[in-house]
Amino acid sequence: MPSSIVGNLFYSGPPLHVLHDEYAKRGRVDDKAPVLASTEIDIDAPIADVWRLLSDVAAWPTWNTDVGKVTLDPAVAVDAAFHWKNGPSNIRSRFAVVTPERELTWTGVSTGIRAVHRNTLEQLPAGPVRMRTEESMAAPLVGVLYPSRKLQRGLEQWLDLLKRTAEAA
Repeated sequence: MPSSIVGNLFYSGPPLHVLHDEYAKRGRVDDKAPVLASTEIDIDAPIADVWRLLSDVAAWPTWNTDVGKVTLDPAVAVDAAFHWKNGPSNIRSRFAVVTPERELTWTGVSTGIRAVHRNTLEQLPAGPVRMRTEESMAAPLVGVLYPSRKLQRGLEQWLDLLKRTAEAA
């Protein structure tokens, strides 16, 4: 087996504090991570409404049934912690970027998997809001257990649910 394949299988990424400070806070995911996905969607709703839905993390379970209870310590702010459940995973996260109506990015860890999740919003001249989401996940064998295509589907569902909720408001 070539060493690059083996290296990718067992890649664990940078330590969480480095991932948080040197990746997430600088507007990037770990592009060497074995699990990567990104997608975007145009939302026909005011950017303030989209931002409110995205940044009200305690209310995520009201529009995304895959998300369980969310606990904030104490609020949505840079370096503030939050704990949440996504599907079967319990995730400990910390906000890295909180720029109202522009970007919400966090890092997280669950069962040894380290992730960066970026969400950016852009008001388009024609009216809709373009929301882009991207995520990287790294841990030994994570690409085998949770391939990029599964993460891609999850991100697409995340944006679709947010779009439907924002447009219905």
